[in-house]
Amino acid sequence: MLTIVRFLLLPFSWIYGLVVILRNVLYDRGGLKSQAFQLPVIVVGNLEVGGSGKTPVIEYLIRFLRGKYRLAVLSRGYGRKSHGFIQVRAGTSSAVASAREIGDEPFQYFSKFPNITVAVHADRVDAIERLKTEHEVILLDDAFQHRRLQPGFSILVLDYNTLFRPRFLLPAGNYREPFAGRKRASLLLVSKAPRQISAEERARIISRLSPEADQPVCFSSLEYDGLEALDPSRPLPVIGPETRVLLLTGIARPVPLVKQVKKRTPHVTHMKYPDHHSYTVKNIAKIAEVFEGIPAPDKLILTTEKDAARLRGDGLKEKVMQLPVFYWPVRINIHESDRQLFHGKILEYIRDSRSFREPGNK
Repeated sequence: MLTIVRFLLLPFSWIYGLVVILRNVLYDRGGLKSQAFQLPVIVVGNLEVGGSGKTPVIEYLIRFLRGKYRLAVLSRGYGRKSHGFIQVRAGTSSAVASAREIGDEPFQYFSKFPNITVAVHADRVDAIERLKTEHEVILLDDAFQHRRLQPGFSILVLDYNTLFRPRFLLPAGNYREPFAGRKRASLLLVSKAPRQISAEERARIISRLSPEADQPVCFSSLEYDGLEALDPSRPLPVIGPETRVLLLTGIARPVPLVKQVKKRTPHVTHMKYPDHHSYTVKNIAKIAEVFEGIPAPDKLILTTEKDAARLRGDGLKEKVMQLPVFYWPVRINIHESDRQLFHGKILEYIRDSRSFREPGNK
């Protein structure tokens, strides 16, 4: 059901939609130029604004490919305070790279996978030109709508929990472009699905997605790793039924994490900030005040891995380290029935691209 605000915004969504459709038509028909590259370029994106689970997909691809090829991950670096092209690679100090400098997701990639290159630039085409001579595969985070770039392979991530909701465009809804845009993807990946899903449910979702004949559909679930401490010297706690948790989130869709925490304890106080929120000293003081006001000895502060990256920022880290802050890393698990297909499509594309680049091939 449309809320009054959404209803009032519908005319603006129609205007926005017409502009997006016209832009896509111009790119599809060559009226606007799109740059292709000979080296393998894999784009991970979505149709909705935030929260579909792109970051765990990028991390999955890093884990899958890092031992096979020289990898670079390229992002716009949303929310960073810097400008232009920035590249960090193995040997770069974490004191040089920060979430404030390169953005929270790129900083997360750099922190977890120090042996790959991480770069940020609003102009993805220019960034690839800078990266291509020293790298064999480039992964692009959140670039499905960056039509100036023609990806060799694109993975469109679709949130299982929103597949059957109305598909309204911005600003009345959450869609960046019409659902028909999914047809550009090389592979559709349903994220955040239950670990066990029936054949009937799979068929219902695939029917809803209505993929092209040559467009595979794969399913994945979220899995939570063990707790990590922002201050590594702190012992890791066990969240039990009597534990009081102050949950701190600055992500688009915190509901799955809230549900996960409530499986451990019903005592959850949620402090919710906007997506990509840049924490301030004032925020930390308020968080400390709320935490101190929780009347229980068994208590802790829990946040997301992305928020943890931002909480390590200059001017905050010293104050945050005084608090028992922990974060819960999340990763995706491609369903076993789809894993071979998913891996096979990625490797097939990369091998075909690299074969094309070999001397004597054109």
